[in-house]
Amino acid sequence: MAGQVIGINTAVNAEAQGIGFAIPINTASEVLKELMNGQKVIRPYMGISMADINDEIIQKLNLPASIQGVLIMQVMSGSPAAVGGIKAGDIIQKVNGKEVNAGTDIQSIVEHSKVGQKLEIQIWRSGKTGTVSVTLQAKP
Repeated sequence: MAGQVIGINTAVNAEAQGIGFAIPINTASEVLKELMNGQKVIRPYMGISMADINDEIIQKLNLPASIQGVLIMQVMSGSPAAVGGIKAGDIIQKVNGKEVNAGTDIQSIVEHSKVGQKLEIQIWRSGKTGTVSVTLQAKP
């Protein structure tokens, strides 16, 4: 009512009792500026789908109760994550030394990175911790 916008609806799933998806206004404003300046909108892409770790996931996957991070559900074929060695079932614990506890943490890091930038990713896989390097590409 005050003329303030917090997001722009991009899709609504009518079969899901009014669930909608929106782009945050800060993202929409950045895209608008790029378009108004005649620039092509290019966003970095890692190529994963992920889930926040909760008690249910810990139980189903028989994970240590103290595990922290974000579970990788799927890695898109040929994506930067696939090329870097990330696999479904991995748990991303840190990106560039920063702890991640939710998928939104990873999304924010990727969104604030540049195409071609390398991310050092600490993963937990089958009880062992390792590091992989992922070079972000332009989102297809």
